[in-house]
Order: sequence, then structure tokens, then C-alpha cells
Amino acid sequence: MAFNVQYGATYRGTLSAPFNTAVGSAGIAKLWVGTQPANCGTADVAIGNLLATWTFGATWGTINSPSNGVITAINPVTAGVVAANSGVAGHFRIYNSSLVCVMQGTAGLTSGFDWNLTNTNISAGQIITFSSMSITFFGA
Repeated sequence: MAFNVQYGATYRGTLSAPFNTAVGSAGIAKLWVGTQPANCGTADVAIGNLLATWTFGATWGTINSPSNGVITAINPVTAGVVAANSGVAGHFRIYNSSLVCVMQGTAGLTSGFDWNLTNTNISAGQIITFSSMSITFFGA
């Protein structure tokens, strides 16, 4: 089955707006060791070592209005955090303030990952900076 469906810019923008609502006014990002779980329903305790946690401010960072199906989150409240554990970053999750997983994806060094990092080898105590993240919706 081919996966080459594309949607118009206006429709992508309309569909991405509920994502902002789902993350809410105090969203959280967590960076984990290992392979991304099968789905967001997998409990955190079952997915590996937690490397770092960021807490976003109102409208999770400074989320811009969707532009052509792309949302950009900038400047979480806790931009630099201390790594809780050592390991190689492999995936991330975005949660609402109640710690319900809203999305997850891969993390790695190069394009082709959902979250591209400048360093995946994390050491406990290291400061990790989250500067921005762009999320592209629905065939943009």
C-alpha cells in the first residue's frame, strides 16, 4: 500500500490546531534511551531510562499558529535541564500537564529522525538544551 497522500495547506493547518489543545498550557517533553514504544499507550515505566524532562510554558513553549501544516515550539520554560541518567537518546514523548502522552517519535543525530539532536550520547549531570521543535502534519 502506498503512503503518498497529501493534503492542502489550509486543511493541514486546521487539523494541527487540536494538537496545541491536546498538549495544553503546561506540556512536557521527555527524552528517553532506546527504541520508541509501539504506541503512546505504553506506560513510561516500560520504555527505558529517562534522560531529560522539559516543562513548557503557556501554549507549550511559544507555539506559533500552524503555518502550512507546520507547528513550531520554541523556548520551553526549562530550556536547559540536567540529564537524569546516562545513555544514548533514542526517542521522545510530548505529554499534557497530566502526563498523558500526546505524541512520540524517534530521536537521533541526522535528518530522518522525528527529533534531530546535536548529541545523542548523554551523560548524567550534563546540561541538555531544547531550543525548538517543528512538527509537520498530514503530508506537508
